[in-house]
Formats: sequence, structure tokens, C-alpha cells
Amino acid sequence: MQFAICGSRPDASDSPAKLLEQSGLHWLKLGHEYFCHTADPAKPVDWRKVEAAGIRVREVAREAGRADAESLYLVTQEGRLFQRAHPDVPVLLDKGRYLVVSLDRRRADEIVQHGARFALRPAARNEIVFETLTRPHAPPAADQRIKGIVDAIDRASFAAVLTELARHPTRHSLSTHFQDAARQAADRLRLMGYQVSLENVRIPGGNTLNVIADKRGLGDRGRSLALVCAHLDSVNHPEDHSQPDDPAAPAPGADDNASGSAGVLEIARVLKDRPIRNDLRLILFGGEEQDLLGSQDYVRRLPAAERARTKSVVNMDMIAVVNTRSPTVLLEGGPISKATIAGLASAAHTYTTLRVNTSLKPHDSDHVPFIDAGMPAVLTIEGNDKANENIHSANDTLNHIDHELALEILRMNTAFVAGEVGEHSSS
Repeated sequence: MQFAICGSRPDASDSPAKLLEQSGLHWLKLGHEYFCHTADPAKPVDWRKVEAAGIRVREVAREAGRADAESLYLVTQEGRLFQRAHPDVPVLLDKGRYLVVSLDRRRADEIVQHGARFALRPAARNEIVFETLTRPHAPPAADQRIKGIVDAIDRASFAAVLTELARHPTRHSLSTHFQDAARQAADRLRLMGYQVSLENVRIPGGNTLNVIADKRGLGDRGRSLALVCAHLDSVNHPEDHSQPDDPAAPAPGADDNASGSAGVLEIARVLKDRPIRNDLRLILFGGEEQDLLGSQDYVRRLPAAERARTKSVVNMDMIAVVNTRSPTVLLEGGPISKATIAGLASAAHTYTTLRVNTSLKPHDSDHVPFIDAGMPAVLTIEGNDKANENIHSANDTLNHIDHELALEILRMNTAFVAGEVGEHSSS
């Protein structure tokens, strides 16, 4: 079977998807690129005719042995965890977080049972994996109240907390270092004036903590709840993924996820003295690296009334390493998250220079339990055309951090959350 990476020519009158289908091709859309393959493997593709139909053929892949449409699988991974675990699997397209691979059904079934940090599923025909949004020619008009809050985001403040978190030898959920980091964060939030609680979470091997901080809005009855979260724990996966994690192994977790945790604390700082109309809740989860156990526990305990009034959930996970040609953020949620994704994208276009990718294929971070419970949650994560190869290892250190990318994602998130909680007027 033949494969190609395609896109539309500037002079094309129809959408690339339509033109590809008219040319007898199936596709997966990843940003501006389409991974294309023949609908009928028995018929060779005349790529000159495809180009004549209005398609730009950037690259034609070699024929992938006996690969056919039934052998195509989509991988969503963190870092290079799929490729570390299965280096022999043919990769037909590498977009960092997303891979298109060729597997026979038996091998795919074996891999699905693997415990490493990735998802594997058959590639659907004519499927959008992620979109790249076009920035408006003129940015939307900024709200001056929100701009003042965004401008209060401070590099030195963010960097100090990030450094403090990454200096722990590990923040594995079962370690005393995690307990120390959680209590330090709780103390910091209390000093800011938040109402703070620590919730014990049972995980295999012991207990971990969720840190929950609340700021009550000043509006009348019917206040909504805006939730901002990140996972505080880190992990160092052994090279042999069949072996259990060692809670004592070095895991500074600077990007994954001291960056997101420091981001939550910076949003707490800039909103601490603001009179807000609706309620704000900040959460640092434990147990994320053990199958999202902290966020699953939180959602399971959440009363129906609290679920119903949760207007949005913004999750920050890995916001501080540049893996793309230009600073990019991925906004990832489910169909229920579309309005939150749109609001975050608008904030990005108004208050930052970020390029925005969006996906409705949620994967393996603390937004997923909320989405599964019918709540509008979005993961905000660094764009990933190439993989961050240092996460889940001793190499996830501060020297890889790009503070400006983290600050841009923080500006976007802060602007959106400031709009969600609103401003309380005493008049």
C-alpha cells in the first residue's frame, strides 16, 4: 500500500479532504497535514493526477511491506514511551505526540495490554486527529480588566516555584518528597488566603494526596465554579516497561509536571486579591502517574450539585518545553469541551502569540476523568510535533525549560479563567 503526506494548494477551490476523497484516498488530518493512503490497495496511485486535482503532495512514503488499511493504528503517547517500549514497530508518520504505525492485529492486541503510557487504536478513515487554528488577521479586542490580570503574571515568581518543585529528588506519589511538596504548596496557598484541604487518596502501595484550594466568589446565589488543576507528582519509568516504577528513582519532573503545578500556583497568586463573582478552585493532584488516581478519586467524591455547577476545568500538564517550530499549545478535550476549547483559543489569540492546535481525542491526563463524568475539561499542554524525550526520566530537568512558552500558556489560561470567574462589583 502507498502512503503520502498531503495538503492543499493555495489555488485549490475545494477542501483538501474533499479533493483527497475524490482522488480515491483515505486520510487522517494532523494539523495542516493529511496522512493519505489508497482506498483500494490493488490500484497504484498516480500522484501526478492527485496533484492535478489540487492537492500538494509533500512526501510519498515507501510501500510499507504488507501494510493495508486494516493494519494502520494511531498512537497517542507521552514523550517517546511507545517507541521506547516497541522500537521495532514501523512508524509511518511521526508527529511527536501522535504516530501512525503499521501493525498486524495479533501484535496490536498484545500491545494494547501493555502498561506503558500510550494509547493505541485502529486508525479511523477520514478522521481529524488534531487541527491547527488560523490566527485572526486582527486579534480580538482585549478586556482591560483581564489584561491587567494577565500582565501580573511574573516570570520570577513562576520560576522560583518551578525551581523549588524540581529540586525535590523525586515527587513520586508514594515518596516523602511528594508529601513535602504537597504540604509546601498547601502552605503557600493558605498564605495567599485560600481555603485549603488535603485529601488522602489510596493508590497501589500506599496513599498520596490531593491539594485543594478554594476562593469563594462574592456573587449572589447560583455561582458557577471554575476549576484549574495540574498533577504534582513525577515518575521515572524503568527502561524495561514490564518492571514496576521505583519510588526512589530520581525524577525531578521539571516539565512533567512541576511546570503545570507552578502554573496553578502562579494563577493563584495573581487572582488572590481580586474580587471575583464566581467560585474558583485550584487542585494539585497526586497519583496522576499511577493511572490518574488522584483526579479519579476527586471526581468520584464530587457531589452531583458540584459537578453541575462546574463551568470549566483547565488542566495544565507539561507547559514548558518547545517541541515545535514556533511556540504552540495543544488544547485537548472531548466533544463536551468544545466551548471551553473555543474560549481558551480566543484567549490565546487575544493575549498571546501562541499557535493553537486543538483535539477532541482526550488522552491520559487529569482532564479525562472530568470528561468521562460529563464535565467540560481541557488539557493545555505544549505543542508536540517532535517528542519531549526527557519526561519520565532523570533527565526532565530545569535546563530544558523554556520559560517564555510556559508564561504564554499561563497568560492564555489566566485570561480564560479570569473571564470565567468574572469580577464582583460592590455597586
